[in-house]
Amino acid sequence: MRVLGLALAVVLICVDLAQAQSSLVVSSGSAQTIPKNRLELSLFQLWRYGVSDKVEIAAQPLMFLVPQIEAKVAWWSQKHVTLGTRQRVSYPTPLLNTLATDGAFGLLPKTSRIPQSVIFDLDGLLTVEVAPRHMLTPWIGASVAPRGSTANMPLLDFPFLYSRFAVLKTTAVYRVGVDYNGYLGDHLRLAADIKVFVLPVIAGGYSCEPGLSLRWLAAKHVALEGGGRMEFARFPAGNQFHYLPYVDVLLAW
Repeated sequence: MRVLGLALAVVLICVDLAQAQSSLVVSSGSAQTIPKNRLELSLFQLWRYGVSDKVEIAAQPLMFLVPQIEAKVAWWSQKHVTLGTRQRVSYPTPLLNTLATDGAFGLLPKTSRIPQSVIFDLDGLLTVEVAPRHMLTPWIGASVAPRGSTANMPLLDFPFLYSRFAVLKTTAVYRVGVDYNGYLGDHLRLAADIKVFVLPVIAGGYSCEPGLSLRWLAAKHVALEGGGRMEFARFPAGNQFHYLPYVDVLLAW
C-alpha cells in the first residue's frame, strides 16, 4: 500500500510538469533506441538515457543493491527494420549477501559464502515494424559469469531469480524470445513478450516466461503501466509455476 501511495503521489506531482514539447514514454524491448538526450525514469524498471539517436544506456535504480549497467545500440536501420544489440554487466554479490540472512528477506542460508562475481549479458535483436506503430522483435542471447570458483556459490532457487542467477553455477545460460509492442491509440500501448531460458545447472532445466502489460500516457511526461509475468520452469526442486503482477510509474523528458 505504501508503494501504491507513493506511485499516486508521484503522478499527482508530475501531471503539471509537462513541457512545451511532446514526451511520450517510448522505451521498449525492441532494437530501437530512445531519442538523443531523452531521460526515462520509473519505480521498478531500468532508468534510461539516450546518448545518441542510436545508443541508449540504462542503469538499475537500486544500484547500491544490484549494480548494473546496460547499453543498447541500433547498429543498422532501414525503412521498417532495425538490427541492434543489448549489452549488460552486473555485479550480483551485494544482493546475494543481502539475501543471505534470517527473516523475510532470507532467501539464502545465513552461513552462505558469496564469492565475488560479475555477470555479462549479450542479446541480438531484430525489430520489424509489421504495421504502423506495431513492432515485433525476435531476439537471442546468452549470459556468462567468469569467476575464480563456484565451490561455495549458493543456489538461489527462487521464482524469477533462479533463471537470472543460474549462470553463477554453470558455464553459460542461453535464452531466446519474442517481444511485441503496439499502440492502441495515442495514449495506450500494449506490450507482450515471451522469454525461454536454457538452464544447464540441471538436466533439462528451463524457464519459460510470458508477459503482458498496458502502458497509459497520463500526461506528456507521465505514464502508468500495469501487467504481469508468468513462469513455467523446471528448477532443481522440480516443475514449478509462478505469477507476478506489477504496477509502475514512468517519467520522461
